[in-house]
Formats: sequence, structure tokens, C-alpha cells
Amino acid sequence: MKKINVNLRPNRTIILSFLWLFIGTVVTYAQWNPTPSDPTTSIYRTGKVGIGMTNASYAQLQVEQEILNVLPGQEIGIIPTFRLQRNFNTTFDNNTYAWDFFANESLSIKTGDGNAFALAMRLNKNALQVAGDELVLGYGGTTTKDNLTMGFSDTYNGHFIGFNGTYHSAGTFQGLYGKAAIHSSDDGSLYFLTQPTGGFIAPAENRRFTLTPDGEAIVGDSENNQVLKVVSRSESILQLAHRMDGANYEILRNDDSELEFRGGTSGSGSALPRLMLLNSGGQLMIGTSNSPNTIDGGITDISDYHLYVAGGILSEEVRVRTGWADYVFEKDYDLLPLKQVKTHIETHGHLHNTPSAEQIENGGLELGSMTVNQQEKIEELFLHLIAMQEKMDALEAKNKALEQKLERLER
Repeated sequence: MKKINVNLRPNRTIILSFLWLFIGTVVTYAQWNPTPSDPTTSIYRTGKVGIGMTNASYAQLQVEQEILNVLPGQEIGIIPTFRLQRNFNTTFDNNTYAWDFFANESLSIKTGDGNAFALAMRLNKNALQVAGDELVLGYGGTTTKDNLTMGFSDTYNGHFIGFNGTYHSAGTFQGLYGKAAIHSSDDGSLYFLTQPTGGFIAPAENRRFTLTPDGEAIVGDSENNQVLKVVSRSESILQLAHRMDGANYEILRNDDSELEFRGGTSGSGSALPRLMLLNSGGQLMIGTSNSPNTIDGGITDISDYHLYVAGGILSEEVRVRTGWADYVFEKDYDLLPLKQVKTHIETHGHLHNTPSAEQIENGGLELGSMTVNQQEKIEELFLHLIAMQEKMDALEAKNKALEQKLERLER
């Protein structure tokens, strides 16, 4: 009888298949779907890996939430989490750093050092939040205190950037906790806003600086409140320069607290000649830096004058507000007789109550008072002419009477 040898060792393929079936039945948290053409590859190039699911058919790596059965018919969806950890310890100590990626209503990234985890980034359908709430890109946040907010505002009809803790909600920028904001508008304008006392920053309010689409820059939020302030540690300079060759101009507050105007040539700073100077006393000097307080050897005080011009003034019209010499025509006016006028001229070399040539040359001519003085002499002259006319009329009448008397005697 032929002896039959029976191999009681289980077949390796059968055992592996049974093991795989058992594991696949009990554990369904991850699966791998490689291309069958290359069964020897650990993870095939075009294979798909699914975690927490039974079929990774949508992406190369797909993670879905696990379903936890607490009671029959009561399933709880666990938030799927993907962790990157610096080192793997049995106990989570301060030397272990981990980064968790988890998705709920939004995708969040947290980082921790073993003691606590903090939100580093959150991405939802409307916004990207970085480092907690310190930087918010987008709109629709729920926090009431963000250090920097960027997004679109239906209230302002444009995009905005909010600084220093601003409150925002979907489509609006309220600035409840904010101090400053920059926003655009549909017409292409750019506005810079500040809020010194807190509260809401409403549209068309608190506009401290506006840049219009045609390049016009406006400082201030209204016609009655427009202020431009330039501050520096030493000389505060506003320069008007041309990109091509040509004259440059500068307006600056110098170290002597004076407002200085320089320019007229190419260059900058001290290379530009001084054209005009306004000092703290309100005295304006054009073509000179000298504003004397006295002239005529210290005799004439001119400290009250506020305009000094070197080189002359050309004008089509000058209006001087001053008094006038109509007092000459008053009845009690002491009109100097012509004989005394003659004596004064012979003695002093000029009309009475008028400055001499030396005084004019040394102290200058006060246009208003000198015009009144000349009018006074003109009116005095007319009074003398009127008196002379009256005497002439009286002499003519007397002469005519004598002529008539002589004619009667001759007859």
C-alpha cells in the first residue's frame, strides 16, 4: 500500500489572508489602496491612503473623522487630528514639542511645549487667523480684540486694514476697540482714519488723510479741520523738488524756531539760498534775514513792523488805512500865517510840522503818516488861497467904487 504523507503545516498564504481579514474586520482606521500592478511596493506612487475611513478615493492622503459609539444609536464624530511631534516620549514633558492639525468648522493648527497648547493658525471659509487673534485676514471673525484686521467692509464699500485692536464682523468694520484704520472705496480713494477716544469709526468720519484717485492729497476730515504736521528731531523740512533739472524749494523750521523758506536753485539744505524768513514774533523778512528793532541810530523804534523787504516792492495798488487831515478845516485850527511859514523855512530849511530831509534819509518814510502830513499842507495852502481870494475880492470891490466916484467928479 502506498504511503501518503499529509503536510499538517498550515499554508502561509492562507494564514496571512486570514490575519489580514481579521485585522481589516476589527480595525478600520486606516487603509491603503495601491496599484495592483506592483504588489512589492510598500506605498506605490499612485496609491491612495485613507485614515479613519474605508476607501481613499478622493485624494492621495485622506483623513476623515472617527465615529465613536457611546450608546447604541448615539454616535459621536471625533475631530480628526494630525500631529507632528519633535520627539516621542512615553511622558509628554517640556522637551516635547507638538503641532496639531485638526478640522472642525475650520482648520486649526495648535502648538505646545508640554504644558499647554496655543492656537497658531485657523483657516475658515471667510478668513485666515494667524497667531491666535493678532492677525486676521478676511472678515467674519468673532473676536472683539484683534491687533491687525484686514478684509472687506460693506460699510465702507471697500477693503480695510484695522490697527490696535479692532472689532469686525462679517462685511463690516466697526472699530469698537480700534484706534486706526486704512480703507479704500469704490471710487478709488484711500482713507486713513484714527479714533482717539474709542467707540465706532463711522463711514466718512475721522478721515485724517485722504488720497484721491487723481492724486490729490487732503489732510484733515473736513474743510474746517485740515491740519498738516511735520515733526523731526532737528529741522522739520518740507521739500518741493523736481525729478528733472531745475530749482528746488524747502520749507523748514530751523534750530532758531524760525520758519525758513529756501530755494531758487538746484540742491538741498544749506546749499539752497534763504529766500524768506518768518520768526516767532511774526516778523516776515523777504530777501533779508535782518529784522531791526530801531533805525536812525536807535532813535526810531520799528519793533512793531512785521514785514521787511530788501530790494524793493512793485505793486499796482497799495491801500493804507490811516487817519486824514480834515482837522485843518475846523474853526479852532491854528493856521500858521504865511510870514511865520516863511520864517520857519528860512530858519529850519523845511516846512513846519514836517520831517526834514535828514530824518527821512535816516529813518525812512512812513507812507501813511507822510501822506496825511502832505494832505495837511495842501489843506493849509487852500486856506491861505481862500483868504487871499477874499482879500482880492474886497480890493476889487473897493477899487470899483473908487473908479465910479472918480467918474462922477470928472463930469
